[in-house]
Amino acid sequence: MKSRFVTIITLLAAWFSMPGQTLAGVPASGTAGDPAPAAVATSGDSAHGKLLFNRYCVVCHGTAGSGGLGPSLRKVESRLSGPQIAHQIKEPRAAMPRLYPAPLTEDDVRDVVSYVQTL
Repeated sequence: MKSRFVTIITLLAAWFSMPGQTLAGVPASGTAGDPAPAAVATSGDSAHGKLLFNRYCVVCHGTAGSGGLGPSLRKVESRLSGPQIAHQIKEPRAAMPRLYPAPLTEDDVRDVVSYVQTL
């Protein structure tokens, strides 16, 4: 019993020592792993990003990013930088589907990021 308790405490300590982790396994507010700030330019075509969002993202994130199965993306730019949003798209967690590198290209990701930053 004591061994099991020590194992659980050790695993929890290891989990919380990882940057940006919370108990639910969702990144803490304002983090999305450690993407390099210059990894993705965020000056995309937001009109094209809106089309892509409506095709691939609206089912979970709701109309205009209001949330639903997935979290609300409204004012996400106040929590995540453009490169962090791109990182979430490219390296999804939990139930979010992997859409990169196909069907979304690097330019498509940039466009979706540009649109999401307008919500």
